[in-house]
Amino acid sequence: MKQQNNMVTGLALGALLGAAAGVVGHELMTGNKKKMRKKAAKAMKTVNGMVSDLSSMIRP
Repeated sequence: MKQQNNMVTGLALGALLGAAAGVVGHELMTGNKKKMRKKAAKAMKTVNGMVSDLSSMIRP
């Protein structure tokens, strides 16, 4: 059971980090650096909150 939880956690982390990287990459391609920094910071805060929530749900 623990191995399955680790796999689910890893998959979720990979998906969240991939989404954050996609936001940053898209903003780098379009230009406006100030806007990019704000969006990247917001995406990282969201990822941090989701990872915290996910880890608290998985831990017994």
